[in-house]
Amino acid sequence: MGLGAPVNASAELVRGVLAALDRIPGLRPATLPRPARTPAAWNWDSLAVDVAEEPGGDRVVVVRVVATALPLPPIVRQAEEELLAVLAASALPVTRLRLEITGVDGTALDELPGKFAIEP
Repeated sequence: MGLGAPVNASAELVRGVLAALDRIPGLRPATLPRPARTPAAWNWDSLAVDVAEEPGGDRVVVVRVVATALPLPPIVRQAEEELLAVLAASALPVTRLRLEITGVDGTALDELPGKFAIEP
């Protein structure tokens, strides 16, 4: 059968995860800065999602995000609901979801009461 079916299902899963992230205010995919020249069809945000098979056959989806709003607990709860729904609808059996918050965007701090003053 080859690798076509799992690879296509994995690509569909990544697209679904990114679409779910678009619906979650307060999070964005954590990606590297985009170089000046990239292939036209390349979805740079897909680098924030890994679909991997662990020893023993378990499949894990790792989603790396940057928080653009605070407080985090309600945002993470919404992300969990949205992302688990995508995984449940996927053609790939996924055992675990791991959401990694790699940073907090400075704009998130601007919205907090009693703003933080950063002195040079």
